[in-house]
Amino acid sequence: MNKGNYNMCCSKFSKTGLILLMCLFIKVSFAQNVSSDDLLKQAVRETNVNKNYPKAIQLAKRGLAISPGYLDIRLLLGRLYLLTNRNTQAEVELNKVLSLKPNQKDALNYLVNLSYQQKNLAKSIGYANQYLKYFATDKAMEIKRVAMLYELTDYSSGDMAWRNLSKKYPNDGAIKNLYIDAHLAAGQNYRKQNELNKAIEEYEKVLALQPDHLECLETLYNLNIQAGNNEQALIYSSLLEHSGDMNITMSKADLLRTMKRYDQAQAIAENLRKNNPNNQKAEVLYKDILYSKAKDQLQKKDSLNAYRSYQKILTFYPADTFSRNQLINLSLANGERNNAIKYINEGIQYYDDPQSIQLKKLSITQNQGDKSMAYQLSKSLLNKYPQNESIRSINHDLFILTRQNRIGLSYGITAFDQQGRKPWNLYSAYYMRTEKGGSLIARVNYADRNDARGYQFEVESYPIHNTGYSYINLAYSNAIIFPKFKFAYSYFLPFNQSWEAEMGVRFLNSYLNYYSVTAGLGKYFGNFWLNGKTFVMPNGKQIANSYILSGRYFINDSTDDYFTAIAGYGFSPDDRGRNFEIKERLNLESIRFTLGYQRTLWKRNILGIFGTWNNQEYIPGKKRNEFDAQISFQHKF
Repeated sequence: MNKGNYNMCCSKFSKTGLILLMCLFIKVSFAQNVSSDDLLKQAVRETNVNKNYPKAIQLAKRGLAISPGYLDIRLLLGRLYLLTNRNTQAEVELNKVLSLKPNQKDALNYLVNLSYQQKNLAKSIGYANQYLKYFATDKAMEIKRVAMLYELTDYSSGDMAWRNLSKKYPNDGAIKNLYIDAHLAAGQNYRKQNELNKAIEEYEKVLALQPDHLECLETLYNLNIQAGNNEQALIYSSLLEHSGDMNITMSKADLLRTMKRYDQAQAIAENLRKNNPNNQKAEVLYKDILYSKAKDQLQKKDSLNAYRSYQKILTFYPADTFSRNQLINLSLANGERNNAIKYINEGIQYYDDPQSIQLKKLSITQNQGDKSMAYQLSKSLLNKYPQNESIRSINHDLFILTRQNRIGLSYGITAFDQQGRKPWNLYSAYYMRTEKGGSLIARVNYADRNDARGYQFEVESYPIHNTGYSYINLAYSNAIIFPKFKFAYSYFLPFNQSWEAEMGVRFLNSYLNYYSVTAGLGKYFGNFWLNGKTFVMPNGKQIANSYILSGRYFINDSTDDYFTAIAGYGFSPDDRGRNFEIKERLNLESIRFTLGYQRTLWKRNILGIFGTWNNQEYIPGKKRNEFDAQISFQHKF
C-alpha cells in the first residue's frame, strides 16, 4: 500500500471512530434520561399507591444521583421527607428547588406549611410573601398570610393586609370572620393580662365591623364596668336591651345603683317586679337598690329621706328586720321613742331571736323615763324568758328604781379650833316621794348649837318641765339657830346635751330680810360633772358675793353613787350648817373645801360620808377653822 492510500485509510478510520464515539455518548445520555424518569415514576407509585416512603426515598435519591438537576425528583424527595417527619432534610431539599426555581409553587407551599407546623410564624410568613410575589391572585394563600400575621399578634400588619384582601373580596364572609375572630382573640388575651383599655379597643374594632355582634356587646358592657367607664357601659346596656334578655335589664339597674342614680335604677327595678311578679332575682335587686339608696342618704346625713326609703322597703317586705332596725334607730335619733316602740311591736314575730328586740324595747321604755312601765315590761319579759340573765338584772335594777319612796337620816357635827367654843350638832330626818312629774321632800332638822336648840321644818320639790326642771325650797323655824323663813327657787335649763344653766333667787329672814340672786353653769365631761355658781346678796350699801365650784365623779350609771369635791368662797345661803349667823358672816371672808363619798349598798340603801374645812373670819382681821363631818343614810322602798 502506498503512502497516499495509507493516509487516506487512516483518515477514514478516524472519522468512523469519531462517529461511533458520538453515537455511544448520545446513546448513554439517552439511557440516563430514561432511567431518571423511570425512577421518578417508580418513586411516585411507591409514594402515592404503595405508601412505601422509605423505598420511594431510595428511588428518588438514585434518580438525583443520575440527574442532580431534576427538580421534580428533588421536589418529590422534599415531600417524602415531610411525610416521614424528617423536616430539616425536607427544608434543605425544598430550598434547593427554590434556588434553581424561586417560583416553584409546590415547594413554596410546602415550606409555608412546614414553617407554620414548626411554629416559626415569621419564616412561614416570609415564604408566603415569596409565594404571593409570583402568585398574587392566590386567595387561599392571602387568607393564610393574614391569619398568620394575626396569630403572630402583628395586628397592625394583619389589619393592613386584611383591608387589602377585603377590598378584593368585599362579600366574602370568611374574610370578614377572619378579622372578627382575630380581634376577639386579641381582646381575650388583653383581658387575661388585665389590660382592660386595650381589650376594649379590640372589641370595639369587632363591633365597628359587625354592630349586632351580641357576644362583643356583652363583653364591652362588662369590660367598661370593670374599667369604671360606667357611662359607656350604660350605652352598651341600652343596645343589649333590644335582645329582650331580662338579665341585661337587671344588670343595667344594678349598674345605675352603683352609679348612685337610684331613681332611675328604682324605676327599672319596679318595672321588672311588675312584669315578673314571681322572680326572686328581681325582688332581691329592688330591695338592694332601696338599701343602697337609704345607706347613701344616711351617709349624707339626710335622715328624713333615709327614713322614707326604709319605710318603702318595709311596705313591700315587712319581714325585713334590717330595715325595721334602721327605722327604730332613726326614730330614736329623732327622739320619737313611741314610734320606735311601734315598729318593734309590729315586727317582733319576724325576728329569729325576739329576746334581743324585746330588750331594745325595754331599753327605750327605760329611756322614756317611765320606770314604772319599764319595770312592768321587764317583769313580763322575765316570765317569758326566765333564763335570760340580762332581763333578770334589768328587772332587779328597775325594781329598785321604781321604789318611789325614800326615807333618810343624817347627822353632822361642826368643831372649832377657837378656845371655849362648843361643837355644833345638826340632825335631819326626811321622807321623799318620786313621781313622773318630779320629787317632793319633807324634812325635819334639829340643831344644837350656840347653847340653843330648835327645829326647822322644810318642804322641798323638784318639778320637771318640758324644757328643764325647777328647785323649790320652803322652810320655817321659830328657833334662833335657824332662819325663821327661808325660800329658794332655781330654774335649770339643759342645753347642747351636756350643758346646764341655772338662774334663781333666795330669801332668808333672820331678824332682817336677806335677798340674793344666783346663777350657775354646769357641764358633763363623761362621768364627770363640773359646776360653777355665784350668789349676789345686797347688804346695806355693800354687796356680798360668794362663789362655789363643785365637781362630781359618778362611779356608775346611778346618780346616787359618786365622789364629790367642793370649793367655796364667801357666805352661801344654801349652806344649812351656817345660814343662821347671817349678819355675823355676810361680809366677812370665808374659804372652804369639802370632800364626800356616797354609795348604794345592797341596791336599796345609800350611805354618804362628807367632810368640810372652813376658814372663817369671825371678826375683821381674825379667823378660825371650822371642821364639819357628816354621815347620811337613805333607804328606798
